[in-house]
Amino acid sequence: MKPDRWLAVVAGVPDSATTGLVAAELVRAGARAAVEQADGTLVTHFTPPADVPAFLAALGSELNRAAGHTVDLRWHWQPHEEWAETWRRGLGPTRASRRITVAPTWDLPPEPDEGVLIVLDPGVAFGTAGHASTRCALRLLDAAIRPGVAIADVGTGSGILAIAAARLGAGRVLAVDNDPMACAAALDNVDVNRAGAVVDVQEREVSPDWLAAHHPLDGVAANIESGVLTALLPGFAAALAPGGWLLVSGLLAEESGDFAYEAAPWGFRLRDDDAEDGWWAGTFRLVPGPSDG
Repeated sequence: MKPDRWLAVVAGVPDSATTGLVAAELVRAGARAAVEQADGTLVTHFTPPADVPAFLAALGSELNRAAGHTVDLRWHWQPHEEWAETWRRGLGPTRASRRITVAPTWDLPPEPDEGVLIVLDPGVAFGTAGHASTRCALRLLDAAIRPGVAIADVGTGSGILAIAAARLGAGRVLAVDNDPMACAAALDNVDVNRAGAVVDVQEREVSPDWLAAHHPLDGVAANIESGVLTALLPGFAAALAPGGWLLVSGLLAEESGDFAYEAAPWGFRLRDDDAEDGWWAGTFRLVPGPSDG
């Protein structure tokens, strides 16, 4: 039964680098979709808690911990009808790349004559083409996918990259996340997009050894934070066939040079990149033979 009103919360994110962290924490606390506004704030809605002050105090503490900074919180009551309209406002079809269009269920365009339509509502997992890091990754993925390839999507979130790969012709996609809520959302989205024959969603922690056990892959996509990406570099190298590609996103533009430097000793050479709103993504090739790093 839906409540007749919602607790609307506006989180003032201190900087763009923590937007994803704060959004993820809001979702963990039970938020309905966290939507980024033009001013950089995140707006979301909660089922009315029994004790609003205590709920907000606990939420603020968790958000501050996740962001590493103080997150300003504002709140108000919003009638259900108004909430439904606000949630949908501005969330229409997005042309994410040359061949990929992403749209919510309430505003579906016709299937494109060329390319693919991915149906995805904002929800409990990161990745709807509403964030610049996801759009960067989709544009590079569009260029990287070839018919029949076997790839992994590490930190799959909503499953958007895995679904896009499948719809573009990948033969096998392993979509992995350590968050059970993300995996549940990804499974739903895979089903809605009729990609279940290609995409295998798994809930698990990814380690270098786990990646190596899935050799040989043609490609790996990972839209996660830079520290995790760097730690997984030996696993990415071990998982890929010679000449395979690694697509990374979720990095700030100023982190790109450091990541390329860390990736070079493992045989990765930057071949393509994309940037938007201070976020950066890159596609690296695994160069056969000994590293010159």
